Amino acid sequence: MKSEFIKQAHSETEFTAEQVQELKKCAEDPVYFINNYCYIQHQKLGKIKFTLRPYQVKIVRALQHNRWCILLQPRQTGKCFYKQTLINISAKQSGENAKLIKVEDLSNTEPCEILGHNDILKFIGKQELSDTFIETPTGFSKVKRLLKTVKYKEYKITLADGKELICADDHLLIQPNGTPKHAIEFKIDDQVQVLGGSSTIISIEDLQQSSEMYDIELEDDNHVFYTNGILSHNTEITSAFAYWFACFQSDKNVLVASNKQKGATVIMNRIKFMYESTPDFLRPGVKYYNRGSIEFDNNSTIWSEATTEDTGRGKTVGFFISDETAHIKKNIQEEMWSSIFPTLSTGGSCVVMSTPNGDHELFAELWRGAMSNTNGFVPIQVFNHEVPDRDAAWEEMMKNKLGELRFRQEFGCEFLSDDPLLIKSLTLQGLREANPIFIDKGFSFWKEIDPNKTYIVGADVAEGVNQDFSTIQVLELETMEQVAEFRNNTINESQLYNAIKYIITKILSYRDQRTGRFPTIYWSFENNSAGAAIGTLYFNDDKFPDEATLLSSNGERAGFRTVNKPKLEACRHLKNLTEKSNGNLKIHSRLLIFELKNYIAKGASYAAKHGATDDLISAMLIIMRMIKQLSEYEPEIFQSLYSTEEDFHDETSNDFDEPMPFIM
Repeated sequence: MKSEFIKQAHSETEFTAEQVQELKKCAEDPVYFINNYCYIQHQKLGKIKFTLRPYQVKIVRALQHNRWCILLQPRQTGKCFYKQTLINISAKQSGENAKLIKVEDLSNTEPCEILGHNDILKFIGKQELSDTFIETPTGFSKVKRLLKTVKYKEYKITLADGKELICADDHLLIQPNGTPKHAIEFKIDDQVQVLGGSSTIISIEDLQQSSEMYDIELEDDNHVFYTNGILSHNTEITSAFAYWFACFQSDKNVLVASNKQKGATVIMNRIKFMYESTPDFLRPGVKYYNRGSIEFDNNSTIWSEATTEDTGRGKTVGFFISDETAHIKKNIQEEMWSSIFPTLSTGGSCVVMSTPNGDHELFAELWRGAMSNTNGFVPIQVFNHEVPDRDAAWEEMMKNKLGELRFRQEFGCEFLSDDPLLIKSLTLQGLREANPIFIDKGFSFWKEIDPNKTYIVGADVAEGVNQDFSTIQVLELETMEQVAEFRNNTINESQLYNAIKYIITKILSYRDQRTGRFPTIYWSFENNSAGAAIGTLYFNDDKFPDEATLLSSNGERAGFRTVNKPKLEACRHLKNLTEKSNGNLKIHSRLLIFELKNYIAKGASYAAKHGATDDLISAMLIIMRMIKQLSEYEPEIFQSLYSTEEDFHDETSNDFDEPMPFIM
């Protein structure tokens, strides 16, 4: 294995004092190393330095400082072009006897139904092709198949050199700097790559009609080709981090697994290109340099493979990259995770990354667990405002052209669910999280205590330590605003009781300096099984603040017992108070909002989706039951909460809205 681009294993290297300092900086800081010494291969410009953008720095830092990360990526929506679009086709890879034809002349598709993003029907026809090559910036690439799409809105783009293209709004064109951009995002005077250089857009026209369009799938790793002479488009950050990881740490194995082998190969090729562009004084020597693996002389290895049921089985993996996890078949997902998890749980690091693909598969479940802080994964998401050129004006333009729902699907990097939710999706979309103004003893506070107000404290008791979360919610009754929240899965019933006692004592410590008045407090807890201990502790505690009133569902047992009928009633009140247009429940907690977005009908009740939690909702349901009880003898509370007498008394109503699709 001899090559001028590969450093031989165990070869001697002389270092200057400056190089020793650079080596130290690079070994300690992946951002510094990537920005200064990593190169990527640009389609048009060739070898260029990899300069991290701020959101990419965020990803690298997350990978550096956390063992398990999950990365939710926006998707590239693909190529959708008009039937009369010209493509340059040849029967040979050399391009011999190439000719321009209309894509419809190539088409002889057979009916099919192929789902695209979020399980939405995208393709209605397909045609497998052989001995067909299409012109790309790097020569002619083999065409795998031609796909006919559902109807898309037509846009016509005209260039200064006379070229025209009719395409879908989400068709990807390539800018002069090599980055793809959707047709709908371009503006007059923007430039795009064309055959032989670049050209300026002089017109973008919405043709006010829709038609079936076409997509061409290539067999190799090239994803761009020319349509009407205009260049069109079809994971470099994790590649760079994986390279840094193996380069500067000894005896570490990096496994790259992707939905398909070609995806893993793409990442591997990027790593190799970075290695071959790195100065000798920074990089280790190489023992083996094969298509699918590299072994360095520091005994670290990088290898790639398609994801299977046995991915990682029996291997020691220091860093695992799972690419496009959501698009792996569900049965393979589960077997793969069972195979790799034992290795990761003993010290390995990993990043699971994908675009969304439905709501009932491993990646969606891992994402919900990460957002709920229950599975050890750190969630990383790149938002539109972090990507250059995607500012508020861009977002408003895209929403006007696509509509709110499609915008959130295509660019919001969000999951689509058709499960029947408790709260209307439009209401949930309007909920906005807020940062706590302070945190005290595990309680997050969003508002200062007002001694002239009434506070409702509700607690849900977990079934065992390190299982569910014990939670406490605090609500200001007059404003229906969430004031504080507590969530912990490492405490027992006695410690939770102390937390309840602490928050009540803290609230009562606030006094009106003029009148001496202190807040009114009502409190309670769920008394099922483990929760009964809270009542026992309370009745044996002669130091519990007498000013706080304990509410119960009956006089025989302290607290509220949760069975199906009272729970459904509490759910209905939570729904009504959250959806009210005026005086509605004001929620600030990110975790509570996330729970509500995953709280769905299950059988005759409501519960969290798999991978999510509902413990904070459970505490809020206790508050709903307390408020209902108070409203029975407090006219002011009744009037502020209930629109009609029927609404108040209709305890058995199951009049929930019909299920509707919802994006999370």
